[in-house]
Amino acid sequence: MQPETEGLEEQGPSGVPYINDPEKPTSPPLNDADATDEDEDEAEEDIQDEAESI
Repeated sequence: MQPETEGLEEQGPSGVPYINDPEKPTSPPLNDADATDEDEDEAEEDIQDEAESI
């Protein structure tokens, strides 16, 4: 059984349907593997600050 809306999905330039709404901003990273270099630098500074305060 095929849904009535099949084939009506909004598609990207390659013809692949969008999974997420392209108009919405991306969500923040869910784990450290998705973090940017800037986030890693801030995390390392936090660790150093904590070590100095102990």
